Amino acid sequence: FNLDENNNLIDHYADAVIGRDNFLTGGKDNTGGGPASFKWQHNTILDQANQRLFVADSYNNRIMVFDISEGITNGMNASYVLGQPDFTTYNATTTQTGVSGPRGFAFDTDKEYLYVADRDNHRILVYDVAEVEDREPAINVLGQPNFTSGSATTTISGLSKPYELDLDQANQRLFVADKDNNRVIVYDVDEITNGEDAVNVLGQANFTSNVDNTDEDLAQNVLLRPRGVVYDSVNNWLFVVEYTGHRVMIFDVSTITNGENAINVLGQANFTAGYIDEDGAINPGASQSTFWFPETVEIDETNRKLYVSDMDNNRTMIFQLPKITTASLSDGTVGEAYSQTINLIGGTAPYICSLVSGTLPTGLSLNADCTITGTPTAAGTSNFTVRASDASITTPESVGLWHDKSFSITIEEAALAVTDISVTLSSIEITFNKPVVSATLTAAQELGDSTNSAGDLRNYVFKVGDPLETKTLSRAAPYNMTTEYISVSNKLHIYGLENLYLSSGDNWQFQIAANTIKHATTDEYVAAYERIFDELNRDGKFGWLISPQQLDGRSVCGLPSDKVFDISNA
Repeated sequence: FNLDENNNLIDHYADAVIGRDNFLTGGKDNTGGGPASFKWQHNTILDQANQRLFVADSYNNRIMVFDISEGITNGMNASYVLGQPDFTTYNATTTQTGVSGPRGFAFDTDKEYLYVADRDNHRILVYDVAEVEDREPAINVLGQPNFTSGSATTTISGLSKPYELDLDQANQRLFVADKDNNRVIVYDVDEITNGEDAVNVLGQANFTSNVDNTDEDLAQNVLLRPRGVVYDSVNNWLFVVEYTGHRVMIFDVSTITNGENAINVLGQANFTAGYIDEDGAINPGASQSTFWFPETVEIDETNRKLYVSDMDNNRTMIFQLPKITTASLSDGTVGEAYSQTINLIGGTAPYICSLVSGTLPTGLSLNADCTITGTPTAAGTSNFTVRASDASITTPESVGLWHDKSFSITIEEAALAVTDISVTLSSIEITFNKPVVSATLTAAQELGDSTNSAGDLRNYVFKVGDPLETKTLSRAAPYNMTTEYISVSNKLHIYGLENLYLSSGDNWQFQIAANTIKHATTDEYVAAYERIFDELNRDGKFGWLISPQQLDGRSVCGLPSDKVFDISNA
């Protein structure tokens, strides 16, 4: 079937067929089949990088390998065969090169290892398929102590008719549906030793129990003839198909406790419901939410779609799991209101959002309705992960299915702006849109005669800052007087100007040094202080000198000459 870029079917008509010459030829009695046909093909897996398709031709006791790099044609021949010496032999054997009724696959794209569930030999074979040769030997075996043993056992290292496999490649965990032991076995395959012990078990309390439950014994930690498994690396979930439980159990395997409970179930209303009574099986009939002997399962992690083969209903069920569809969140600005909605599809509404890790920008909150609102108060970049949970809660669990997604929000500093200026004969109050961090006030006698003693020893007292602090400018040679203040507010106050006595011949200038405003650009600085000057000079009583000092290490120059005034004789 051809798919679009989102892995959706373009139509419901197959585009090519492998195993038959055309779409109208069927049947399964194809013993010995040659290089182009199967006898009960059970599973497939694709090596995407090398464009190789592996097919479990179960009743011919072999694995067929197709090279599809040049495309797929009806009835095309396989390129290689594993488990048999050639394409016409089909004997079941228990050797390093033979198989008996192979079923499921897992593929490690880094190591280029193919894991094969060799069902009737009660084992897992491991092949190195970096380069494939006909009838190449397996390199390792799990479930048996060696390549020539094939007994079913219920132990920490044994298996009984394993069906499907899946690999958690990042953590090197191999999940095995150990069907006749009514459990899922977990192996650590980072380094493999033949016949090694499993590390965890699901569906049974321990490695030696095999409670052969019936439909009447269904529970949250029970598995009935599990056949299919698939690992979801996005949420660390394991989906397990129970063939005779007619359901799909969902386990959280971020960490595993032997015999742990499932977190949710598909196909049944709860963890104890089933379809078998004292008179035998009762088919519930096909519906949108039920299965009848489901067998295998696959997941599209990107689009959060789960595919379940509902075997005896002759269909594949597709479930849209909860998915956060918001690709990214908008950035914001300090002091400006922020509002964004995280959108979802799939699952069962309504959704509840929560923070899994990280932090939001200061001043913003993630609300349960999946909105992010507030007013940011500090600049910077915040990284965090959001979890959106749906309403498909199965008692006694308290949370439904969920989807986690990571986001980043960058908050920028607001552009410098003067929001208000208040001027009287005795004070100046300037309000900015962000805090004034530090300022330097300087009084300088630029034109006065250094021999003129008038007022040389005068002290001038005024108040600055928020809260106000009393500062003294002491006029003495070389006629430069400086004071500084620190303020955490966004207001700049200068009080007590009426106490300044200017003697004849003196030109006094007050300036606010350019380090007054934090994180302002040169253009912002100039624009802000031009407005201040216009306000202060509107009645001719004050002049204002803006000095080309440094602002966060940047020179502030280029002020128009008509914007620099003295306050002499004011």
